[in-house]
Amino acid sequence: MQTLGLALMGTGRMAHVYGPKINAHPGLRLEVIYNPRIVSATKAANQYGGRAMDDLDAVLADPGVDAVVIATPTDTHVDYIEAAARAGKPIYCEKPLDQSLDRVDRAMAALKANPVTFMLGFNRRFDPDNSALREAVKRGEIGRLNMLMSWSREPSPPPIDYVRASGGYFVDATIHDIDLLCWIADERPVEVMATGSCMFDPQIGAAGDFDMTMTTLKMPSGALVHINNSRACAYGFDQRLEAFGASGMVQSLNH
Repeated sequence: MQTLGLALMGTGRMAHVYGPKINAHPGLRLEVIYNPRIVSATKAANQYGGRAMDDLDAVLADPGVDAVVIATPTDTHVDYIEAAARAGKPIYCEKPLDQSLDRVDRAMAALKANPVTFMLGFNRRFDPDNSALREAVKRGEIGRLNMLMSWSREPSPPPIDYVRASGGYFVDATIHDIDLLCWIADERPVEVMATGSCMFDPQIGAAGDFDMTMTTLKMPSGALVHINNSRACAYGFDQRLEAFGASGMVQSLNH
């Protein structure tokens, strides 16, 4: 069976999610783990396999690397996208693409000039329950869509160093819900209201961020979307959806 050789760029929090996932997929092969600090790359390679490398040009020129997974800090994404696109390597990049629209435009220009396959890491559309809920809405099973609600709560806050570099809770977490719910509603909002508090980890508040947020979107059709996020949840992960319509309701629940 032919496998796709991947270069995993980065060795931080999300790289430790992707490393085991790559190894578990029969069609993938972890070829290289890259970090400009070779000690970090070597440590990750000892955990997940692949060759540790600290030379970006050598990684992208390696014939065993068929595609790259970018799981580096947000402010480096554009640089790696540009380099991988110039090298003709397909790219999967962890979200967000960047915190600056100018840099996002720069990345898009690089992808237009070097048209490789590219995907940003909004994974929740591919969850079977979420897809089934969307199909139920599209089929008209609940009539006109009036409200969409999303609960996304994590078991515990991430390390404070990650929080400081994340771009803030709305950028780090709520964007997943916004992407998913706009996809389900097949609309983009005309009004956005949001607020946040820090209730669990005072270090997060001291860093100017939140660990609980609520967001409301109003769609052109009049449908309302509610999102609530929490960085801590005593009973574990809590991710649910509800679509409420003129003639019914459909939910996806935790398992």
